[in-house]
Amino acid sequence: MGNIEAGSEAAPPAAELRGNPALAPVSRSGPGLRILSAVRLAAGNVLGDRPALAVVFDAPAGTVCDPGAVGRLMADVAPDLGDEYRLARLPPDADPLAAALAAVLVAFLANGRDLPVAVTRAAAAPGRDAWSICLAEGVDGAPRELFDVAADLLRHALRRQPVLPALRARIEAMLGSRLDRYDRNQRNLLIEALAADGIGWRRCLDHPIGMVGEGRRRRRLRGGVSPHTTLPGGTLAERKDEASARLAAAGLPVARQVRVADAAAACAAAERLGYPVVVKPVDCSNGRGVAIGLSTPGAVAAAFADARRRSAAIVVETQLVGHAYRLLVIRGEVAGAIRNAPGTVVGDGRRTIRELVAAADAAPPRQGPRAAVRPLRLTDEMLAYLRRCGRDGDTILAAGESATLHWHGHMSRGAIARTVGDIHPDNREAACQAAAVIGLDVAGIDMIVPDIALSWRGTGGGICEVNRAPGFRTHSIAEGRVAAALTRFAAHVSDGRPMTVPIVVFLGGRERDAPALAMADRLAGRGLAIGLATTRRFEAAGLPLADPGPGSPLRVARLIDDPAVDAIVAVVDPAAVVAEGFGHGRADLAILPDDGPCAAGDILAGIGAVLVPPAALPAAIDDGLLARIVALHRAPT
Repeated sequence: MGNIEAGSEAAPPAAELRGNPALAPVSRSGPGLRILSAVRLAAGNVLGDRPALAVVFDAPAGTVCDPGAVGRLMADVAPDLGDEYRLARLPPDADPLAAALAAVLVAFLANGRDLPVAVTRAAAAPGRDAWSICLAEGVDGAPRELFDVAADLLRHALRRQPVLPALRARIEAMLGSRLDRYDRNQRNLLIEALAADGIGWRRCLDHPIGMVGEGRRRRRLRGGVSPHTTLPGGTLAERKDEASARLAAAGLPVARQVRVADAAAACAAAERLGYPVVVKPVDCSNGRGVAIGLSTPGAVAAAFADARRRSAAIVVETQLVGHAYRLLVIRGEVAGAIRNAPGTVVGDGRRTIRELVAAADAAPPRQGPRAAVRPLRLTDEMLAYLRRCGRDGDTILAAGESATLHWHGHMSRGAIARTVGDIHPDNREAACQAAAVIGLDVAGIDMIVPDIALSWRGTGGGICEVNRAPGFRTHSIAEGRVAAALTRFAAHVSDGRPMTVPIVVFLGGRERDAPALAMADRLAGRGLAIGLATTRRFEAAGLPLADPGPGSPLRVARLIDDPAVDAIVAVVDPAAVVAEGFGHGRADLAILPDDGPCAAGDILAGIGAVLVPPAALPAAIDDGLLARIVALHRAPT
């Protein structure tokens, strides 16, 4: 068995790094495994429409690797990483060593998505074997240390060593916690729903914000805040006191509420409203600073002090009776509804609450491949709640005895979302009216009623809060089922219209500028503002742009995100497409070079482009090809 160490003694060819300044060869040296080059490819590459990584590494000839041992080591680091390692879709004939490294990289990058992978042999120095691994990197980019850490983990497996604390810490620092990976996993559900509707998603510089669509039709997107969400509506929803007053004025059911300035005023308000009461800040989210079921002046005063630490504005309100439901309203319709059942453990007469929580976290649906429910931890907030209930983490529950971990049905407090079946029309109408009164196109309406299938008019209860940026996590996965809410949201984002623009590519060099300009003129004659990238010009709707370089995929990416562009015409070097990617995950028409089919043409065909030889282009256009392409992106009349 050969030694295996991370390192590099050879720099990648300059052509591999051109346009990829963030990637350079790993700089360690050693006789074992060596990462020789690592290049990022733009969207539209040999693997498909996503950005990708191309890694070349070598090792002493005959190095023996057991992929199963590597997988066990991955599972020891983190069960979810072990799951992603096992789920990696690798070529069946890949060498075990190359397959193991590829699967480690997939596990680090997958975040719940299936990543295409290619593994091939590469030219090797005497006495060594070399491979090239190309894999889609998903949405989040790969940190520089990714390849070093993957090689170090593989070294531990080959030497049959446990993962040392230093390496474990490096993995945690690079990938975040299990909860961080879970959150990225859930965000990818929205991305997949958008992609299924033909709406491409791209990350912007500010991490939570993405861009969907192309050119003039592109939109910025941040979680559940749609491009149509207005600032006044969002601001009003953030103020629980003002929002509640607006809802009450509209005749909608809400708790009676009093804003208070100090603890004495809070106690007086509680006496006036009648116990039990709720104390909460008016501008905090996720239940922070909220205390419910308060039935004495002392409890109210303590709750006020806790809320004041979080906000300067505090309210006391009557407590609504019933179960907590979240209704997701999109464009005036209830798109999904769930009940978040507070986290609960059931005793067996032997284990403490702390041990029961650990066991619940280790069981489905919180574990297993791509877990459906948020990881469970016994937090200080949960312990404080348990103490108010006369228990603590070391309490042993009798067999069959249950303990609720928190009053709030938020996923961070251990809750599990359950899909709601029947919703009474009165409750639907109240939720939709609440969103309209506040002025939100997308809203999460929190209702507390005894039974959502029965009208609030007969059972009591009402609207607790209106949320301006409803998270899709609880709606996208409830009891393991993907809800239709994401598809409804995707349709709302696009306004039911195409979000793409025509993209025409000329493969070649300076000799393609003239036909590209002629194509741009033809499209402009149809009333379209053109994003143009030739060897001499780079502009959007006639405005010159800062040019990253004729061979860079950043040119296409820049035009895709320009809000003035109705169509794109680009001259692209075929070698640059192969070495660095196209710059976007979609194209309509690609005019091949004079010398015929090429690898770059295959890549563009793989992302949807119709390939046309130069000589056949006039006939194809006369036959209506260009008109059909333009029509695909027109909004229906």
